[in-house]
Amino acid sequence: MIGSNQQRGLGHVALTNRANSRWSAVSETLVENPVLLLFLVIGVGYLVGQVRYRGFGLGVGAVLFAGLIAGGIDNALVIPPVFLDLGLALFVYTIGLAAGPGFVASLRRRGLRANALVLVVLAAMTGLAVGLAELCGFSGPTTAGIFSGALTNTPALASSVATLTSKGLPSTAPVVSYSLCYPVGVIGVLLAVSFYRRRFFKQPVEDSLVTHTVVVGADLDRPLNQIAADENLDVRFVRVAHDGTTTIVHEDDADTDPAIGDHVSIVGTASDVVAMTDLIGSHIEETTLFDERGVVDHRRIFVSRPSLAGKRISDLDLHSQFGATVTRVRRGDQDMLVHDDFILLLGDRVRVVAPPKAMKKIDRFFGDSYRHLSEIDMASFGIGLTLGLLLGLVPIPLPGTVLHLGNAGGPLIMGLILGGLRRTWPFTWDPSFSANLTLRQFGVVLFLAGIGTKAGPGFFTALSKGTTVLPIVGAGMAITFAMALSFLWIGHKFLKVAPDELTGMLAAAQTQPAVLAFAVEMSDDERPNVGYSAVYPMAMVFKILAVQIILLVLGMHS
Repeated sequence: MIGSNQQRGLGHVALTNRANSRWSAVSETLVENPVLLLFLVIGVGYLVGQVRYRGFGLGVGAVLFAGLIAGGIDNALVIPPVFLDLGLALFVYTIGLAAGPGFVASLRRRGLRANALVLVVLAAMTGLAVGLAELCGFSGPTTAGIFSGALTNTPALASSVATLTSKGLPSTAPVVSYSLCYPVGVIGVLLAVSFYRRRFFKQPVEDSLVTHTVVVGADLDRPLNQIAADENLDVRFVRVAHDGTTTIVHEDDADTDPAIGDHVSIVGTASDVVAMTDLIGSHIEETTLFDERGVVDHRRIFVSRPSLAGKRISDLDLHSQFGATVTRVRRGDQDMLVHDDFILLLGDRVRVVAPPKAMKKIDRFFGDSYRHLSEIDMASFGIGLTLGLLLGLVPIPLPGTVLHLGNAGGPLIMGLILGGLRRTWPFTWDPSFSANLTLRQFGVVLFLAGIGTKAGPGFFTALSKGTTVLPIVGAGMAITFAMALSFLWIGHKFLKVAPDELTGMLAAAQTQPAVLAFAVEMSDDERPNVGYSAVYPMAMVFKILAVQIILLVLGMHS
């Protein structure tokens, strides 16, 4: 019996040794092949991100968790920093390009309020960090690391380390507390965003674009465009049929005044089209001018000609050139009603209404090449990103420290500038919508995989120490959740910021691209990017100053 137990024990040891040997071989292979490790983390993370429970899923954020686990299993499994830097630069630069056109408009609308919100909340979090330090007995350097990690700001950590080093003091404490609180800072905000959206944000019912044919039922006292403007209805009049003759209505035809019995086609959101129909006549179900293509045709055409990027519809002079008009544009998955001041981007699909004989010329005018859209002007993209990285290297002196915008701030700000310019001959700065999304997605998974494997070893090592780290992690969690929930509550309840834009602002207040990626994935448009761009510089600078305040108030000795 004893011999049998000994044999089983020896067999278990042998199996364990073989398993350890196999894992050692796998781990060694991954360490020696960092590109293999990178794409393994990305692939596994994406698989996990697809899993949803009651509507909640980690999405692209799961790549971060896959990286944390890989780094925690073996501290040698770390993706080289160059991939992290490349991913971060690609991600924030493409965000800047996409958000640039709306950035200035956003500042004019409520930029001051948005930045005031950031300042108030971050100032409160600075006070909370000092209060928790007094309560728990944390030193100034440890508290500076907690604050930097809970709000996921590496430049703030670097600022505290540089200050301590310049005084000849040890700088280990802020690095340790930062590594403990950083993963909590990312995970906590992701959970807060998901919870708050599901619990409090009621998404508006989508009012999609529709086309109605209307028979005019009474003498109109004003032209059609005047009626729409007076009633604040956002619609376009496309065709008018009078005595069997169909003509195209151009937006500058201010005197369009159909007679009783004429048929008019109207495009707009369902609610506005119904309201306009009730004002001028009645909807015809049996036939529509939209289907009559013998005299007036319509077609979706890709904008692939670089020289058209950034131009307004009115600049194209379609009316005099082709007798044509553009009524709507599909950008990504969103249909938008078009007016003369609408600005085109590469990759837009325009709905053109024109005489059939002019359609081939119009195709050539817009380009209409899907293949061309998939190509990236690497000269423009490379030069723009180079300028952003160079901007990140420029030293900015601040009280007690020197700030560098780095690989996040420099490319973001340069992207905003170039995205706002759109085109500077001979460069078209912003690639097509689809190319921008592809580059952005590739950049963020590189960044998430890299930061996850980098933070994993410190995170799991610290957790294994037991109760000595619990107060630090608890303080970090308190700051993270207090910041996220108060920011969302104030922005939603009092400032009435749209949900998508607010989550982008929170990502910027947290200076965390992973949160922005999560917010963008849940949104149908670019509003999270606009919110992020509007307040990111303010949040970055304030956090760097805040750690200096923490060190001054609590002292610099560990």
